[in-house]
Amino acid sequence: MSSDPEQPSPVTPFAPMVPDGSHGGLLERDPELAAAAHAVDELVAGATAGGPVRGGILVYRGEAGIGKTTLLREIQRTARDRCTVLTARGGETLTSVPFHVTRQLLQPALDRFDEEDVRLLCGGHFDLLAPALGLAPPPSASAAPADPQGVRDGLAKLLERLADRLRDRPPVLLVDDAHWADAESLAWLDAFTRIRRDRRLPALVVLAHRPLSEGPQRTGVPAVLAALADRAVVTLGLHALTLDATAALARETLGGHADEPFCRELWSVTSGNPYETVELLAKARDRMLEPVAGSAPPPPRPRRRSARRRARRPPRRTRRRPDPARPGDRRPRRGQHPGPPGVARRNEPDRGRRARRTPPPGEDRDDAGGQGGADRTGTGEADRAGRRPRHGGRLHPDDDAGTHPPGIGPL
Repeated sequence: MSSDPEQPSPVTPFAPMVPDGSHGGLLERDPELAAAAHAVDELVAGATAGGPVRGGILVYRGEAGIGKTTLLREIQRTARDRCTVLTARGGETLTSVPFHVTRQLLQPALDRFDEEDVRLLCGGHFDLLAPALGLAPPPSASAAPADPQGVRDGLAKLLERLADRLRDRPPVLLVDDAHWADAESLAWLDAFTRIRRDRRLPALVVLAHRPLSEGPQRTGVPAVLAALADRAVVTLGLHALTLDATAALARETLGGHADEPFCRELWSVTSGNPYETVELLAKARDRMLEPVAGSAPPPPRPRRRSARRRARRPPRRTRRRPDPARPGDRRPRRGQHPGPPGVARRNEPDRGRRARRTPPPGEDRDDAGGQGGADRTGTGEADRAGRRPRHGGRLHPDDDAGTHPPGIGPL
């Protein structure tokens, strides 16, 4: 690829974090860039001398928006004239897709070879490795599953042969957001970096990811990333921008007349996060704000009174619509207790007992129930005295006014 600065750079999966022509995301990144430049020089020097290629692993860690993506873009820009740069990026929604990162890294390199050369690079295991590389459809559900260790080791050998074929331009693998990479791809990189006991790898592997959780009980992706960091040539943590770097970025974006109180307020609001700083400066430039004291948005303040009120509120009860298909979720009818079957409210008598207390036609109410004329419901005298019946003053739909007393009817 030509090194002409006027030639546009190829499209990569790394999203730009700052506008073109700005170096805001690379302020105070000299140690990180120096480590990458030294690793690339060592890789190219070993390939040129004809001896063993001196590759290795570089690991960059940092919080979201701290500048990992921009740092990898700068490493790509400086290494693409002498090396074969292969890039990939993990995705939060693609962590369960096997070998997603592997295909991003190897497919562009394998496209340079014809089918026969690709089969030679696979070492006679093309049928085993082709589905993982996206060169063949995945096997059917009825077929026997592939051996995971065999696929992993076969891909590690493939990358070693590929690096030998690209010796004049040794490969540099850049993996952004490695914390979102699929487990199969990280296991493949882990197997590849264990090929040489002297850690002289035929390629340079650069990983960028967020800080790992503390503690020895790591499993899955964090465990593999920790193992890769243990074998890395260097592991560097990215820090936030200082006040001086934030002020320099503000004056570069908005002009040299940005005063010190404005820069300090900007640094306080963003906590030195490069991504947030660039975004806030872009909004200030679009709105043509004057970079003086009071123009930057104030830092967010906690709403203590609202927090106290929310703390005093009782927790909300989550309601779920009943499912008629489930016996326990059937919606209770009006007047029916929604509790467990067989359990009635204390203030609601049993429906059967209420029916037994209703005298049949032609029988005196005092004789109902066999209690010597006692009205156990306590409502007979009130009903005969003209008391307003229940159900909003209406009789039961099946009641006959000439058969039952007012307010009393079959339930």
